[in-house]
Amino acid sequence: MKSTTFKWLGLATAMASSSVAAFDRYEMSSSTIDAVQSAILTVLKDPDSAKFGEVGAAVASDGSVVVCGNVNAKNSFGGYIGQMPFVGHMSGGEFVVEQVAATADEAVRIIVRCENLGAMKW
Repeated sequence: MKSTTFKWLGLATAMASSSVAAFDRYEMSSSTIDAVQSAILTVLKDPDSAKFGEVGAAVASDGSVVVCGNVNAKNSFGGYIGQMPFVGHMSGGEFVVEQVAATADEAVRIIVRCENLGAMKW
């Protein structure tokens, strides 16, 4: 799984590096990060196993705050899947989960989007 993770990570980084981040980075408070992590836990198969990586955010052109990050959690078979990217946005002080990558293709799309926004660098 690790070699697959590095392959899609390298591909996404190469794709995103051709774009320039055009948005402002958004500094999140610890309570906002807690809200993000709590929302992500609700969509995981084994929320107690979650291990979060970096979380970052940026203000999009419409003024919304887009939040991106990584989470590693156990799958249905009880094994850790490796760090997978997620994306969502803040709405009324709450974090709305848009997607947690379940495949390499989804991961690439999330990474490219987040890097283009300037929310995260992988």
